[in-house]
Amino acid sequence: MSIFMKIAPAARTAIIATAMTAMLGALPASAATLGVWEYDGYTDEEEGEGNAGWSASVTMNHNGEEVMLTLGCSKPGKQFGITIGGRGKFEKASYAAIKATKGKIEPDTSYLDVYIDDQIFQMKSMVFDINGELGFIDDFKPNGPVANAFVRGSNAELKAPGLQLKIPLKNSSNAICKALKKCGAKQDYCASTGR
Repeated sequence: MSIFMKIAPAARTAIIATAMTAMLGALPASAATLGVWEYDGYTDEEEGEGNAGWSASVTMNHNGEEVMLTLGCSKPGKQFGITIGGRGKFEKASYAAIKATKGKIEPDTSYLDVYIDDQIFQMKSMVFDINGELGFIDDFKPNGPVANAFVRGSNAELKAPGLQLKIPLKNSSNAICKALKKCGAKQDYCASTGR
């Protein structure tokens, strides 16, 4: 068994999403794609620093800086991870939000709130020191409430002490459904709408 497979499943999915964001983060977003979800395709193990999978992402603006939310999925568990990558102000605000929420729900753990339409998701969160990305560290299921909200929702926002980020959902259904389908993860809403 590889060292990677010995890591907890939630950490593996976050690592895969982080690797995909690192690879995609070097690409500047064009004005036409800012705020529109895109299917990113497949990242092989070499490009993904030992992790392979499919992803969808959206680039958005946070206080004048571009940040990218990536949803990454790999075949082993057919679960997905979510990261938000951005340096500078976003990274500093992420560290502060993690510190401010640590221990409020569980000891030594931080949760940040993500609002999607009329639902609130308390996302177990951490900042990856290696690249400053904010990661939501859960094993998200393709038919779970978070996936359903992202593919069906019209408005989303991350809210935490000192950190607010509007997350556009334009084209999220198409992009996320394609990434999950390529990963082999069945998502009922995607299937029912032919995506």
